[in-house]
Amino acid sequence: MKKILLLAVSFITYITAFSQGTIIGNTTYDVQTNNGSKNRIIVYDDGTISTVWTGSTDPTTVSPTFSDRGTFYNRFDGTSWGAYPTERIEDVRTGFVEILKVDDHEVSMGHYAVTASEFNIRLFANEEPGGTTWTETGGSAEVTGLWAFTHCPEGTDDIYIVAANLNPPTQFNFSRSDDGGETWSVLNSELPFLTTADGIPSVAGAAESYQIRTHGSDVYVLFGMTNSDLVLLHSNDYG
Repeated sequence: MKKILLLAVSFITYITAFSQGTIIGNTTYDVQTNNGSKNRIIVYDDGTISTVWTGSTDPTTVSPTFSDRGTFYNRFDGTSWGAYPTERIEDVRTGFVEILKVDDHEVSMGHYAVTASEFNIRLFANEEPGGTTWTETGGSAEVTGLWAFTHCPEGTDDIYIVAANLNPPTQFNFSRSDDGGETWSVLNSELPFLTTADGIPSVAGAAESYQIRTHGSDVYVLFGMTNSDLVLLHSNDYG
């Protein structure tokens, strides 16, 4: 009986410990992803943490909707979190953002609506992890599309991006930068094997249904949506 009681107390203590959260910010924009989990938290070896989310303080629910929407950024310095952010890091309206450690700094990416049917990916970099001054990269806006998923191999300034071409999507494109988003070695290249001819149902509902990772020169894109198989695409030459 004592063992059962001790186990029960230990379990309750465990659950209580892991149910305690820390609020690091807020947003009036509720749609943080359409499907897959985004790259929004970086935990560094020294215990510091950088995180982003799609933020807004605008409660408007009709056009113009969430006019201040963009990347909200907060930082844990090893002791405490910064104040709740109240404005985006960009000077344009973005959404569905991600953050990467790129070489010795950070790069945030989100999509921007040029028109109702034309989108591009905007990239903003700080000077070091935790830096509060963000500058748009030279290659920002050259990647077309929206809902980007990104990856940067540790210790490099290589950025890999997969993005949908339109809303709703009809295809998915791959881009690669070898210099932190200043220029692009591969730009808006259509990914193969993701059509109805390949057994994939309409991709119109496949926003953010993909992930990208690398290992050396190998690049992998995993795609999967409702009523489709999981498709793993592979390049052995950096894409």
